[in-house]
Amino acid sequence: SVGFDSDLFNWPGVLDNRNVLGPWSVAVPGLVAGLGAVADRFASIPWDRLLEPAIELVAQGLSVDWYSSLKIASAAEELVRFPSSQAVYLPDGHAPVGQWGAPPPVISLGALHTTLQRLAEHGADDFYRGSLARDIVTDALGSEITLSHDDLAGYRPILREVEGFTYRDARIFTATGLSAGPTLKHTLQLLEQQLTDPAEVPGSEAYSAYAASMMSAYDQRLRDLGDSPEGTSSSCTTHLNVVDRHGNVVALTQTLLSLFGSKVVLPETGILMNNGVMWFDPRPGCPNSIAPGKRPLSNMCPVIARQASGV
Repeated sequence: SVGFDSDLFNWPGVLDNRNVLGPWSVAVPGLVAGLGAVADRFASIPWDRLLEPAIELVAQGLSVDWYSSLKIASAAEELVRFPSSQAVYLPDGHAPVGQWGAPPPVISLGALHTTLQRLAEHGADDFYRGSLARDIVTDALGSEITLSHDDLAGYRPILREVEGFTYRDARIFTATGLSAGPTLKHTLQLLEQQLTDPAEVPGSEAYSAYAASMMSAYDQRLRDLGDSPEGTSSSCTTHLNVVDRHGNVVALTQTLLSLFGSKVVLPETGILMNNGVMWFDPRPGCPNSIAPGKRPLSNMCPVIARQASGV
């Protein structure tokens, strides 16, 4: 069916929701490259040790509490379309459900454990240009995902110095480029103009200013933002903040986009794939239209704020 896809953006829908569900919705994964680049530049702990906690968790399997069971059940109609996904999340044909007073059921994440071990041993680059990359491509093509060796090998993370911007008595540092950072900046700049004397307890005037600023910024975002060819639903998004004793601060967001991403688990490597194609405007000729080698506009907006006091 073709209509308006309400999964994330108010854009015209695509036939059979192919940009949201299934193999056609998968974009080139970027998280591993990004984490690898950041680890190379800033980490004081070796890469293989950084992955040890994740490897241990995957070895234990996914403990399915009531919330996990609810989420799996809500996506079951789509997960069951893909045998490898069904095998992981619906092992008996339905979402695992625990018994009262008993330990929660545990589902095996299959080959993902071996994949993470290989990643720890050979480094992030193996995901894009090594033997792991070859296995991922073979796995993806077997799942009807259009992902080539060149797609992975050509991927490079972008590291940018962030100067930040001023909002009242604070300095705001957020992601730039094709993130929601520019939209946040637009929103706060408008809000500062419209709400010149904010009260300690916001009233109706403040909430009207909040709404007007956000609506204006979001309208500008969908109209103008997107990559050049050269250059409100459930989701699988995680954000974490970390501050160490030396004052280093990390604001990190990672996502598969929709709940369970594309719903496709690669059977031989155990990787649950994203549905990043959904982030592109399906209409041609727009700033955020899909094109080879292009990065989509994302909603992620990690923020670090520093007040005038230094806090």
